[in-house]
Amino acid sequence: MSKIVAIDFDGCIADYSKGWLGENVFGDVIPGCKEALQRMKDDGYKIIIYTVREHTRWLEQYFKSNGIPYDYINESVPGTYSNDGSKVYADVYIDDRAVTFDGNWEKIPKVVGGFMSWQKKLKYEKM
Repeated sequence: MSKIVAIDFDGCIADYSKGWLGENVFGDVIPGCKEALQRMKDDGYKIIIYTVREHTRWLEQYFKSNGIPYDYINESVPGTYSNDGSKVYADVYIDDRAVTFDGNWEKIPKVVGGFMSWQKKLKYEKM
């Protein structure tokens, strides 16, 4: 079976520096995203867009009009695990608001307490 990657939409695919602006309002494609996703598709990955947004025609149109490859939105690849509204199954998850767990819970409270998304960091560094 192909490797599966689940990618958050806002902040990883679409610019989210302005925050939530509405159900059908999307930021520009983050530079390099389309090319990286195409390389993964060419390498045989199944791409799941994993987002808190509803799977809408507007979201599908965003991908189509920007030429961004994907296989599924908010659903697991058939034959993996059932999609009962819970977390989709993937071999790896890409998210702009994630902390990588390395087995050490002792440092997690400090890491979480100081966490900033990459776009927030950029904004903060420009001040």
